Amino acid sequence: MPDSGSGTGTPVTCGVVPDTVPEALRRTCVSLVRYGKLTNYNECSLFGVRHDQDTRCFGIFSQFDRDNILYYLAESLEEIERVLKYPLCPTWYTDEVHPNHYPHLTLWKKVIAGGIRGSTDIAAGHGIDYTTEPAGIGPIATTLTDTDEIKVFYPDSEYEIEPSVVQISGGQLTVFIPRCRLVNPDLWGNQPESGFDYNDLANFTGAVDIRRIYNDTSTQAEIVWPHGSGSCASCSEATATGCISVKNGEIGEVGALPATYSGGSWSSSSWSCYACRPEKVRLNYYAGADPTPLTGENAVVRLAHTKMPSQPCAGCDYTRGIWGRDRTVPDVITRERANNPFGLMDGAWIAWRFAQAIRKVRLFSF
Repeated sequence: MPDSGSGTGTPVTCGVVPDTVPEALRRTCVSLVRYGKLTNYNECSLFGVRHDQDTRCFGIFSQFDRDNILYYLAESLEEIERVLKYPLCPTWYTDEVHPNHYPHLTLWKKVIAGGIRGSTDIAAGHGIDYTTEPAGIGPIATTLTDTDEIKVFYPDSEYEIEPSVVQISGGQLTVFIPRCRLVNPDLWGNQPESGFDYNDLANFTGAVDIRRIYNDTSTQAEIVWPHGSGSCASCSEATATGCISVKNGEIGEVGALPATYSGGSWSSSSWSCYACRPEKVRLNYYAGADPTPLTGENAVVRLAHTKMPSQPCAGCDYTRGIWGRDRTVPDVITRERANNPFGLMDGAWIAWRFAQAIRKVRLFSF
């Protein structure tokens, strides 16, 4: 049987959020920092900063350039994931609706656990030490031990900044971020043509928020009786909390049962209405490849280049080369390539071959 899935899961951003306006909350598994590394482009130039110590020839990206890159990276990620049937990086999905039968097959495969995106403040508006490069933040007292849960944001925002080092030692958290990644967001729309001066600290933010971003397992499922419970004769919906048991995460096979959460753990409970069983469940879960495969990142970047009508940075000779490489169309086209839904260009072909090679297909349904 063909691959099956049901529900209307709503994705929630995870991992590194793009750094620019207005696409700051657009989901992409490849950040600007990562894009620069994969294309071997100078990071300061990419973030619009003029660094006199860098003698190599790199053009300065504008805000428009950065926004375009993030848009096409996000669009390419969506296309590739529709083929893969799972997220390329861990992502939260909320309120995914399924008929009430056991087990449930989630819309997205590679399920890690039930839960929603949790966020707690560690240090709000914390100052930055620019006397070092990369700039330092901390030490900050913490009881946390998992550095993967430590995220940095511009103050009072969801605009994430990618650190180069996050370390916890002796209950003290220290974060290091290269200066060029810390351009003051109030200046993003007023970047000079020559770029921001690296040596002028007024061009960089004076503080950041440090938060813990984690999988909150206290909210996993909701059992739904559309016409009430008890007598089963009501015009209003009745619900009960539930927990998710991951049976086979690779294919998205999970179970949802009525349960209550207390003291950090779940306890099963009975149906509140035996006369009429619940008709549906709403699932909240965390799914995706972890870590994101390097070949997947490369596929997203190369497909994104095929979508860009002009090179990523106007006047940048270096980017013209990598952009042009991915937009090349061979003189001889095979039947398989002619039918490639991603397009005829080399970057599209690389992305399609990647997606076909590691996609997940269910050969059965319930």
